[in-house]
Amino acid sequence: PIWTVHDQGPEPDKLDCGYCKKEGYTDQTCAAHVHWMQSQGSNCRQALESVSRPAPVDCECACDDFACDLPSTQAMYLNNCQWGLHGPIE
Repeated sequence: PIWTVHDQGPEPDKLDCGYCKKEGYTDQTCAAHVHWMQSQGSNCRQALESVSRPAPVDCECACDDFACDLPSTQAMYLNNCQWGLHGPIE
């Protein structure tokens, strides 16, 4: 069983994870750039930090770890107070 949920990085104060703001890439999503960074060897935190750099250096995206490709060994923590559900999901 998986007992831990790994923190992939700080949550942005205001999510802005739609499209890249870098000239020439505005038709591409922030998540696509995060996935590409991960395919090049960056972990989730590194990819999020990279794409958050202001344009014209990078995409100026403010994403959380939902934009990342997380390993299948990563647990998910579900918190649904309406139905009283909570805990790690495998």
